[in-house]
Amino acid sequence: MFYATVVSETLLYFFFSILMGYFILQIRPIHQRPDISMPPAFLYLAIMLLPVLSFFPILRLVLLLSEQIGFSSTLGSVLKTFEIGQAWLLTALLTLLLLMFTFIAVKQNRTKLFYIALICMIFLVLAVGWSSHASSLSFWKGFVGHTFHFLTVIIWTGILLNVAFFAKDSSNWAAFLKWFTPLAIGCVIALSISGFVIMDTIVPYEQYTDIWLVSYGQTLLFKHLFFIPVLLFAVMNGILAKKAAREGEGFKPLPWLKAEGLLLLIIFALTGLLGQQSPPHDLETALRMEGASPIFSAIYNGAISTDMTVKLDGNALSLTFGIMAVVFACLMMVFFLKRASAAAAFLFSLLLVVACYMSLMYSVQ
Repeated sequence: MFYATVVSETLLYFFFSILMGYFILQIRPIHQRPDISMPPAFLYLAIMLLPVLSFFPILRLVLLLSEQIGFSSTLGSVLKTFEIGQAWLLTALLTLLLLMFTFIAVKQNRTKLFYIALICMIFLVLAVGWSSHASSLSFWKGFVGHTFHFLTVIIWTGILLNVAFFAKDSSNWAAFLKWFTPLAIGCVIALSISGFVIMDTIVPYEQYTDIWLVSYGQTLLFKHLFFIPVLLFAVMNGILAKKAAREGEGFKPLPWLKAEGLLLLIIFALTGLLGQQSPPHDLETALRMEGASPIFSAIYNGAISTDMTVKLDGNALSLTFGIMAVVFACLMMVFFLKRASAAAAFLFSLLLVVACYMSLMYSVQ
């Protein structure tokens, strides 16, 4: 059930992003965006899957609590009294409204109805923030932080994924980048700030390196490291691509956007995994109950105790991996500037993450 919930969370973030990006692009003038060709069946399926995928955490909770009073009674209690259950009921209702307005908008080509669909999406995001773990720890701080973080993520990634995987070609590319690039920069800044707020709600800043000892901390570290190549691709696809679009020379931006989109899907998967892991509010207790992370134990050459703290101290090996990370980042940029293989640049991005991770792990004292 654990892995099924992780997959459902990953797909939920993906479909939220796809839908938000689709509706935003539909309200933009045609001359300011590429021609997006999403099959209506896929669009409707994405909407209908929102309550299905968001139900998995509830199902997992019900299965854990249903041993004494039975499945149906526990399910009713969770839906009525738990915030996660109440948020799911709101999600189901909003999904029905979203499906109805989207169906009419697509059939009758009524752009104004896509504005209503966007409003429904915002309320769905509010429901996600309401049921989040951060909200349960500190309601207003967690609710506002998680909602704002989730909203900015799906706006940025949603537009990018729609263009990367559903655009017929790169027509109107310069006009598209003119409004999307500043929007993306604003979203990245906003999600970074809100991300810090969420992290401080769940894990204080001073314990950031200490939680690398447990699986939750390792997953969080990988998620943050994957943002490095994503930001590099964002610079290439947003800023450097403007010059390439003006120069022409047979530049094809869609493969590069697909590479960035694949990295975002990896981050979605890591986010889904984080949602199903227990944050170490008390690190000593977490180490005593679940033990140290297997990957940390395999790399760290030393004894791990429950009162251990993680400090970083550079050495020759960590510096070597750090230099390798810089080389891989430079290779990504060179391949873009030379109009070379986007697939190779994607491979370099994975190697960049590995090199950064090994540099950090081998500097642990």
